[in-house]
Amino acid sequence: MTTWPSGTKAGTSNLDSGTDKPRLARPDIKQNVDNVNDIIDYFNGGGPITSTGDQISFNKGYKENINTLTSSTGITVDGNTASVHAVYLEHTTTFTMSNMTQGQSVSIIVTQDSTGNRTATFTNVKFPAGAVNTLSTGSNDIDIVNIFFDGNNLYGTVLRDFT
Repeated sequence: MTTWPSGTKAGTSNLDSGTDKPRLARPDIKQNVDNVNDIIDYFNGGGPITSTGDQISFNKGYKENINTLTSSTGITVDGNTASVHAVYLEHTTTFTMSNMTQGQSVSIIVTQDSTGNRTATFTNVKFPAGAVNTLSTGSNDIDIVNIFFDGNNLYGTVLRDFT
């Protein structure tokens, strides 16, 4: 099996109407068949992702892109942009989630600036009763805020002080 996608596309110049030359098109047809077979092999377990019934398995590690947010007094976290966001917090701010779909979660890595003492509120996010839902405020402290959307509510947790 070749690595898919191979980047090799079959031409259609010998199959254009009015000038069809089927004999000359055979290599292009074979390339198309090979490409289709590679796709089938890939999704039948030959690639890093397999599916069985309604379950998807990753046969290799996967990587999430980290979207850098700009510090301001109001920060919008767009669920369509990435599932992991990071901000170097230079302001007391309000985080607002946008474009979250049912079953989606986002993580926000919040790093206090060298001054510290920056606080944050999270619009419409429910935190567990009795749990600490504030950021650590030391100079250069790092917190991770995880937010999950069930289709109706945003639920959050704060993992504090990774310094």
